[in-house]
Amino acid sequence: MSFIRRRRRGGYIYLEEAENVRVGDQVTQRFIRHVGRESDGERILSCSISNAEIEAVKLSGPLLVLHALADAIELSGLLGEYASEILALVYAHCLDYRSLNHI
Repeated sequence: MSFIRRRRRGGYIYLEEAENVRVGDQVTQRFIRHVGRESDGERILSCSISNAEIEAVKLSGPLLVLHALADAIELSGLLGEYASEILALVYAHCLDYRSLNHI
């Protein structure tokens, strides 16, 4: 049966799923997976990006400027049918060139 253990490393407390396993005459804990981290007494669980939800947009000023520039030069007319999707990718790249997995 597995359980959640707390492990302190580098000033942080990490939560890990582990289980007890008998090796010879000794019982040791076997690591299964990382569960998350603990900060200020609260658990911060790690999850996949597919479970994430957008609650609010924090960076809107530069996005409005980029969109106003694209409208001023009529860029969406040049890009054709998929103009809004292409512009969304361009805006995301201009604001932060790294992929979503590395943010």
